[in-house]
Parts: sequence; structure tokens; C-alpha cells
Amino acid sequence: MARKPKKVPAESTAGGAKVSRVDVEARRLVTVDEAHGIWAGKKNVLAFGPKTFWDGAIVRLRPPTDVEEGRVEDVKKALAEAGVVRIKLEVRTGAILPREAIEKAKPARSSAREVVLLLVAESNSADVDALREVVERVMSEEGL
Repeated sequence: MARKPKKVPAESTAGGAKVSRVDVEARRLVTVDEAHGIWAGKKNVLAFGPKTFWDGAIVRLRPPTDVEEGRVEDVKKALAEAGVVRIKLEVRTGAILPREAIEKAKPARSSAREVVLLLVAESNSADVDALREVVERVMSEEGL
């Protein structure tokens, strides 16, 4: 939708020069962040502002990490019904894991020899046994 100029342009003088300004009607940009009350479960978006507030607006949604996808879809649908022109769903930040979960997610530590032999086993070599023999000889020469 093109911007519509207002009827009367504002004119002023700055340093002797005539400056004209034409105010335009721009769309309202609204950010619904994690702390907004809309995520608390109220289904009526108009409870957070009159229809004229939402009508023609562009909305950025930043849902909390614990909100289910169904609730996000409900909010998007309610905003569209309230007259929002564009809804941009921003990426949710991941939840912070407790230390126990981080420790469980860490891979078991392996020696350099184990890692090299694992890579040999997963290689696309035509003769894996011959490759393993060459690698074993090199590792024994290097003291691994």
C-alpha cells in the first residue's frame, strides 16, 4: 500500500532556507516480545489494544521458549483477524540447559589412536584392511 500524504505540508525556515515537510501515514510497527501479556493465554488480542491499534500494523512476534507452537498459531490468527497486515515470527532463543544435561551431551573422550582407527573404519577406501595396516605402522613409528 502506498503512503498517502497528509493534506497540509508543514513549512518552516531554517537558516534562511525554506524547508517543506510532508507528513505521511506510516504503518505502526509493534513488537510482541517474551514478556507481553498476550502469551499468558488470553485469546482476545483486542484486550491488548483497540482494533485501531492493530489495524494495518506490522507485528514482530518474539514468543517465549516455553510457549507451544499451537499458542503461537492462535496468536498469529487472532492478530490477522484484528487487522494486522504482516506478522514476522522471529527465531526463539534456545533454552538454557542445566549442567547435568551438558555433561551428558559431551562425547566420551577418546585417544588419538581410537579416533584415527575409527576414521579408517568409516573411510571409503577400496581396501580398508590395507589402509588400517599402513595407519597402524605409521602410528607405531610415531609412538601412538
